[in-house]
Amino acid sequence: MKIIIIGMGTGGLFSAITIKKRERDAEIVFFDKKDFDILHPCGLPYAIEGRINSFDALKSELPDMGFIKFHKHEVKKIISNEKKLLVENLKNKEISEHNYDKLIIASGGKQFIPDIPGVKLKGVFSVHGYRECFELSEYIKTCKKAIIIGAGAIGLETSIALKRRGLDVTVVEMMKNSLPNSLDSDIAMILDDYLKEQGISLMFNSRIMEIKGKEKVSNVVLNTNDNIKELETDLVVLAMGVRGNNGIVKGTDINMGKYGIITNERMQTNHPDIYAIGDCIQVKSFIDNRDTSMHLAVAAYKQGLVAGKNILGIPAKYKGALGTFASKIGDMEVAATGFHSGTKDIETISGKAKSLTKPSWCSGEDITLKIISDKDGMLIGGQAIGLSGAAARINILCAAISSRASVYNLADMEMAYCPEVSETYDVLMQAADNLIRKINRGKK
Repeated sequence: MKIIIIGMGTGGLFSAITIKKRERDAEIVFFDKKDFDILHPCGLPYAIEGRINSFDALKSELPDMGFIKFHKHEVKKIISNEKKLLVENLKNKEISEHNYDKLIIASGGKQFIPDIPGVKLKGVFSVHGYRECFELSEYIKTCKKAIIIGAGAIGLETSIALKRRGLDVTVVEMMKNSLPNSLDSDIAMILDDYLKEQGISLMFNSRIMEIKGKEKVSNVVLNTNDNIKELETDLVVLAMGVRGNNGIVKGTDINMGKYGIITNERMQTNHPDIYAIGDCIQVKSFIDNRDTSMHLAVAAYKQGLVAGKNILGIPAKYKGALGTFASKIGDMEVAATGFHSGTKDIETISGKAKSLTKPSWCSGEDITLKIISDKDGMLIGGQAIGLSGAAARINILCAAISSRASVYNLADMEMAYCPEVSETYDVLMQAADNLIRKINRGKK
């Protein structure tokens, strides 16, 4: 059996490993536009900061399992009825044909670049690819001011990186708070206050309109609450999110949805022998089955496992996405899972607690945790922030949501205690009890 995988990323890697572990004779062929195997893009802001010794540390090779790899090759066309690909060698521009028995589209995502004047000026960067981030790291040596467009995880991690490299940094976000897709405003306020303490300026409810300059950036024009403002800057970093890199299926009969390529629970497209995984697909929410996108490495990894097993005839299903994520923004750890408060079409109730990660006499640190349920107490989300312990508690909450647990089940859970590790009455239990009290008050 010959399996072709478009893209050497997290999803493609784990689908290939899954297959090879069970079927050593399978012929697995990769096509990828990079000139190396794997890039770990989530580490790019930390490499810019200097926390990671070199950008090359973010590169890794596929395990030696007999894979056939074509670097600097781009799949130009999928001919699904003939189970054939047309592939361009980017070095010499030659086109070749390749047949497959099974195809996995794992083409990843691409940075969203707005169509505004000046976006191609020198000094405008995104934080996505290896080469561009390396060039950004070199370029800032001559800069004093930077503007980051977008207050998502990558934008905020980059803002800290540039601040610690000595720049005057302003973050511009069109929504009302940081991490708007993951955090409620009360939790985001803690993060916003921390960023301000680090000397980072924040401009919310602001949209970029134009980047000015002759050959390189000099000014940025913003619309802030319907007021036009112009800021001087030496550098603009676009961190406005990722979109599915699914252009390869345009012009084919592979079904597309609002957010990307449509697959079933087995990661199959409408062609049973064509699978799609990772950033390029549309997924279902685990909580209520609504269509969404999920540009997270763990989601791609899980989908890769499912695709690999089904290609071998082993039944497996991807049960949907929760969007569980964590980020380390400076010294602040922030994490979230599931829906936030006020999610459309769901009546939500939340319980929040602020406590210490462990007793004060064991150097405990502040942590704030928020748990969200529907009106009946079924868990649907949560958020945590603190100098440590946020991700660990959100992972517990994620496990509870994945088990279709209620807040009552969570409150009954027995957690480990040691003063060097945790409090007896952990912040997770405190938030659960606070949520139960609010639910019970509403039933009176």
